[in-house]
Amino acid sequence: MPWAESVGALRELLDAGTIRAAGISDVTTAQIRQARQILGDGLVPVQNQYSPAVRDSEPELRLCTETGLAFLPCSPFGGISRSSLDGPSGPASAGTAFHRVAAERGVSPWAEGDPSPGRH
Repeated sequence: MPWAESVGALRELLDAGTIRAAGISDVTTAQIRQARQILGDGLVPVQNQYSPAVRDSEPELRLCTETGLAFLPCSPFGGISRSSLDGPSGPASAGTAFHRVAAERGVSPWAEGDPSPGRH
């Protein structure tokens, strides 16, 4: 189904009062602009993958900021598994984006109250 038709279906739901707002995900800046044309103020959030390690959605994040749309990062911590934090070499690895961000800020990548790394 063409993108505009999918978004048009959301417009119909808005017009019918079935939904109060619509969101889109995994989109480009061009798709955000097109959805705004079709949905107007009915478009509220945009959700794309974004994390310390995956920054591909920087242009979409900037556009959302400029236009007042909420940006919801999908997998902001790189996924749910501990391996996202531990890295490929296990808990001793300091090569993940989380370790780099923590080191830049002089903090630990481990959650407050978390016992020592590797105990999970």
